[in-house]
Amino acid sequence: MYDRVLIATDGSSHAERALAEAIEIVRRFDAELYVLSVVDDRLARSAATEETYREIAERALRVAEREAAEGGIGVTTAVEKGSPPAEILDYAADVGADLVVVGNKGRSGLDRFVVGSVAERVVRGAKSSVLVVRS
Repeated sequence: MYDRVLIATDGSSHAERALAEAIEIVRRFDAELYVLSVVDDRLARSAATEETYREIAERALRVAEREAAEGGIGVTTAVEKGSPPAEILDYAADVGADLVVVGNKGRSGLDRFVVGSVAERVVRGAKSSVLVVRS
């Protein structure tokens, strides 16, 4: 049913719950796992803050790699910079993901009121199925 599963992570506890769901789906369907973390260009407005956000993104990917490896699953990871919903949708199209998994909340609940929910925008824009994991 699923051949390529993309999990978008920001390293939050909500994303870690979504990661666990994605790993279970990958295991069940013997699918490929892709993990993406996006450095939000609205937040990374200087070289110093961009580097900080990139470190957070890379840390989230290392957690995902470790969790996948513990489940015996290989993973392809990437960090992109830009608008999280747009980057998630673009990456999903690039890798041919037939399922995108996201948490329903990210690092900052305040962002939802300012710019809208990443999960909501991914659901609206996706060409594939989207699983929103509730926290």
